[in-house]
Amino acid sequence: WDPPPAATPSDPPSRTTPAKDAPPPAVAVSNGSGGSGGGGTDRIRAICHANRAACYLSMERFEEAVADCTAAIAADAAYVKAYLRRGTARERAGDLEGALADNEKVADELEVGHAGAAAAVARLRPAVERKREEMKDEMMGKLKDLGNSILGNFGLSTDNFKAEKDDATGSYNIQFVQN
Repeated sequence: WDPPPAATPSDPPSRTTPAKDAPPPAVAVSNGSGGSGGGGTDRIRAICHANRAACYLSMERFEEAVADCTAAIAADAAYVKAYLRRGTARERAGDLEGALADNEKVADELEVGHAGAAAAVARLRPAVERKREEMKDEMMGKLKDLGNSILGNFGLSTDNFKAEKDDATGSYNIQFVQN
C-alpha cells in the first residue's frame, strides 16, 4: 500500500486537504435526548451557545449575544447562565423590560434568591417603571393632540372634559365641563 502523495503548494485545496486559512470544521452536536435541565447534548449545546454569547458580550455585540442566549435557553430551559447573560445583553442593548424579565425568571423560578439576579431586579424595576410612565405620558400627550385636532372643528378641546378615576373598579368617569 502506498500513501497518497502530499499536497504541494501549487495543488488546489481538496476535500481531504483544507486550505491553510480555512476555519476549523464546526463541531456537530446532534439533538440528543438530554432534555430540559438534564445532561447530554442539549446541555452541551446550551453551554456552547451561552459561552459564545459571553464572547459577544465582551465584544459589545449585544444582538448576537441575545440570539445565542435564546438558542441556549431553547436547548436547556433551566440553564441559569443563559438567562443571566441574556439579561445583561438586553440591558446593555437598551431592552430594560427584557432584561428585567430574564432576571425575574432566575430570581423567582430557576434559582430562588440568586443574589446577582435579585440585585438586577432591584436595579431594573424602577428604571422600567420610569420608562413605562414616560411612554404613557407621551402616548397621552399624542392622544390629547389628536383629540384637540378633532374637537377643534366643533369649538371644543380635551380641556372641556374631566376624567376621574374610580379607585374601586379602576375605570374612569368622563364629564363635560363648560369653560
